[in-house]
Amino acid sequence: MEPTSSAVTAEDLTPTVGKNLGKFKELVPTGGKRRTGIPGPKAAAGVSDFVVTQVGSVAGAPITVNYDSALGAQGLALAQQFINVARGPFIDMEAIFGIAGAAITVTIASVSGKNDGSGGAYHFGCDFTSGGSLFLDATFANTTVNPLDLLVGLYVAELSECFMGAQGKGWGCEASNGEGLSRYCAEQETPPGTMNHFATGADWAQAGYPNWVDRTEPTDRNHVSTGCTMVYLYWLRWLGFTLPEIARAGGTTLAANYTTLTGKTTAWKDLQTALFGKFVTTDNPFPMQLRTGQLLFYRDRTRNGTGDVNTPLLIGSGGWQQYTRLFSDGNGAIYAVNSKGQLLFYRDATRSGTDDINSPSVIGQGGWQNMKFIFSGGPGIIYSVNTQGQLLFYRDNTQNGTGDVNTPGVIGQGGWQQFSHLFYGGNGILYAVNAKGQLLFYRDHTRNGTGDVNTPSVIGLGGWQQFSQLFSAGNGIIYAVNGQGQLLFYRDNTQNGTGDVHSPAVIGLGGWQAMKFLFDGGQGILYAVPR
Repeated sequence: MEPTSSAVTAEDLTPTVGKNLGKFKELVPTGGKRRTGIPGPKAAAGVSDFVVTQVGSVAGAPITVNYDSALGAQGLALAQQFINVARGPFIDMEAIFGIAGAAITVTIASVSGKNDGSGGAYHFGCDFTSGGSLFLDATFANTTVNPLDLLVGLYVAELSECFMGAQGKGWGCEASNGEGLSRYCAEQETPPGTMNHFATGADWAQAGYPNWVDRTEPTDRNHVSTGCTMVYLYWLRWLGFTLPEIARAGGTTLAANYTTLTGKTTAWKDLQTALFGKFVTTDNPFPMQLRTGQLLFYRDRTRNGTGDVNTPLLIGSGGWQQYTRLFSDGNGAIYAVNSKGQLLFYRDATRSGTDDINSPSVIGQGGWQNMKFIFSGGPGIIYSVNTQGQLLFYRDNTQNGTGDVNTPGVIGQGGWQQFSHLFYGGNGILYAVNAKGQLLFYRDHTRNGTGDVNTPSVIGLGGWQQFSQLFSAGNGIIYAVNGQGQLLFYRDNTQNGTGDVHSPAVIGLGGWQAMKFLFDGGQGILYAVPR
C-alpha cells in the first residue's frame, strides 16, 4: 500500500547525528543513510517508491504487512516473522496512550540499500489517517543486533506517533517531545541495546544541555532537542512514573507534562538538579532505583540458562510490599492477598513491561491470610495449604476479577505444611522441598479438585532448603535465588519424577535476595517486588 494522498512532510527516524533540518539528505555515520531519492518526490502524493507484495494481515489487529519485492526471499521471510510479532506492540501502544488504534499498513523495504536497518523508517503524518502507512528499512543483513528486534524498534517508533496524533494531548510527532517519546517507546519494546545506534542523549549533553524542557522544538530532526526528551523520560521513570502515566499526561512541552504529573512548575530546575554530577553518555543516565513496594517486570529472553536477566521495567509504582502473598497464573492475571485476608485480582494487560497495574478486584472475601502456601496452577486454578496441612484446590471460574473464589476441594489429606517450598511446575506438576532439603515431585493427575495428590518422587537429593526464592516457569524450568543473591536456572529434563535436578546456570548476577516477591508470569516474564 502507498502513503495516503493527504500526506505531509515525511517524519523520519535515522540513527545518530548530522541531520539537515527539513531535508532527507543527511550527514550520518557510515550505514546511516537512505538510498538516493527515498522517499521520492511523488511519495507524498501516493506514488510508491517500491514495488510491493502484500504478505498478509495480522490476526487480532488492523495491520497489513507488505514487503518490497526487490528484497526477494529474505524480505519475504522477514515480513512473515514480523507478522507474528506485530500485534503485541500495537496492543501495548493502545494501553500506553489509552486509546484504540486504527488501521495501518507496514511496508518493509530496501530503504538504505543495505538492508541492515540503517535507513531507519518514515511515514507521512501524525495520526492513523495521514500517517498510517509505515515504511521500515529491511534489517535482515544486520549482524550486530537481532534483525527482527531492530525491525520491531523501527515499527514502534513510527506506530507510536500515529497514536500521539490520535490521542491529541500535545505529543508532536514532528516536534522534539513526540520524537523523543517515539524513540523511548521503541527502546522499551525491544531488548536492551537494540536501539543503541539511535541514541541521542549524548548529543544533548555535548551541545551543553540546552533547555528543551520549557519549550518544544518544532522538528523531529534535531538530535539535541530529541536527546533532551529522552533523558527527561528516563528521569521520570527513575522518579517512579510508569510509561502509561507519562504518555497519558500529555503536554505541548515537557514542562507541561511534568506539571500534570507532579503539580510542580519546576521541571527544568528539577531535571538539572537530578543530573548534577552525572555524565550523560547514553539516553539513560538514571538506572532504575529499586524502591520498596514497586512491581517490576523482568524478561528471561532465552529461557535456556544463558544470558543475564537484568534491567527491569516498572509496572506498579508502589505499595505491593503490603501483600502477604503475590503470584501469577502465567497468563496476565496477578493474584494478591491483602492484610484483611482478601484475595485480589489484577490484570497485566500488555505483558510487555509497559502497563500500569492498579485497581484490583476482590474475588476472595477473607481468610486467605491463614494459608501457608498459595500459588496458581495455571489459568483459573489456585492451590493452597491450610492450617491443617491439607492441600486445597480452588477454581477461579471467570478469570476476570468477578465472582467469589471459595469452596475448595481437598486433594491432599495432610502434611503439606511441613514443606519449606511448594510451587507449581506446569502440566499438573507440584514441586516441594522437605525438611531434608530434597526436591520432591508430585503430580495432580486430574487438575479438577478430585483425587489425592500423594506419593512423591525425589528429584533433588539435597540442599534445596537453602534458597530464599524457588519457583517454576513450567516446561521443566525452575528458578532459585541462592545465599549470594544470584538468580539460578535449573532444568527438570524428564518432568516425570525421574532423574536428578542439579547443576544450575547463573542468569542473574546478584541482588535478587532484595526481592520480597519473585514469581513467574509465563513466556519468560518474571515479576518482582523489592522489600
